[in-house]
Amino acid sequence: MKTMKTLTKILSLVAIGSALVFLTGCASIISGRHQELTFTSTPDNALVTLDGKPLGKTPLTVQVERKGKPQIVTLEKDGYKPLTFQLTSTVNGWFFGNLIFGGLFGMSTDSSTGALHAYSQNMFNLTLNPLGSSTLPATTEVKTFVITNYKSIIEELNTKPDQYLKALFDLMKVQPDKQDALTKQIKQLADENKDIVVFADKVAALMPQ
Repeated sequence: MKTMKTLTKILSLVAIGSALVFLTGCASIISGRHQELTFTSTPDNALVTLDGKPLGKTPLTVQVERKGKPQIVTLEKDGYKPLTFQLTSTVNGWFFGNLIFGGLFGMSTDSSTGALHAYSQNMFNLTLNPLGSSTLPATTEVKTFVITNYKSIIEELNTKPDQYLKALFDLMKVQPDKQDALTKQIKQLADENKDIVVFADKVAALMPQ
């Protein structure tokens, strides 16, 4: 009788252990560290880049690595204005299953694989505007980009220019040999103007005429 109870206890522990092993990786197993995204555009055959890395031309379906920080997507096609936007992620719903069933171990498993994050949408249908078309003024596009990405732009100004400042310079059509000087000007404007809207206005005013 005692042997039977011991065996039952061992089997129970094995079953619980197996369940925990499965559950602690549930977001990683079910979601994976990549997410399939689809990009289409009007017109098509536009080059899609993610943080400066070419992904292909539209229509395009591609596996994108899940990341906690925002990434910059750019669509470019000859004769059309470049379109730039921010690809952001949210917490994967399966992460909470890990937290409940797998505890800190399950949470760290998803964090290390990237499965903790999920992009809020899978399909992007975008329209490119011809060069010279009467859509939003270029200064308005610059203001919108600065306001939307203010925190990341300030971080790069205080560390090292990277993807956000590069995207900003692309919008402003600043030549590479003038970008260092402009970075210093924008840094000074950021120090002098803590109001985000005022700062965005002053940055837009720096656009080459």
